[in-house]
Amino acid sequence: MRLRFLITACALAGSLGLAACSSGGSLATPGGARQTASMHGVQITAIGLQRQARCPVQFFVCVTISKNSPARVTLCINDASGHCPAPGSWFWKGQILTKRFRMHRHIIGNFSPNPGNPTDDTISETKPNHSSEGRYKYQQQINVCNSASSCRGFAIGIATR
Repeated sequence: MRLRFLITACALAGSLGLAACSSGGSLATPGGARQTASMHGVQITAIGLQRQARCPVQFFVCVTISKNSPARVTLCINDASGHCPAPGSWFWKGQILTKRFRMHRHIIGNFSPNPGNPTDDTISETKPNHSSEGRYKYQQQINVCNSASSCRGFAIGIATR
């Protein structure tokens, strides 16, 4: 029980820590839109995604998935000058939670390559859920750590169709 509380508290702290930093806009790039957030000197970029107007501020970006249509988010840790990728080995770990920070079993996230920078995060359903009707009822809490054990956390909002 204590371990579950600690995991939930860490997930909440990660999402709250990002909320203050996630109000930045997207930047135009030759390959498509980018969503960027800065966290304690580390900048994370979602390549090819633009922040949706209905995406709540506590999420870095939001995606909508269905059983036959997973979401793919390319994530990159930038160096101090803002260039992707930052040097070093970056390890990605995530878990899917409900709005009330309970584990969700029927949505999964996979990072490839892991370790890697950039990495592709594929969020998919293993079994059809009821439609969330456009609401971001789920979240993927992500922790990314480099080889020097410096870790950062953020969250991706998830809606189901």
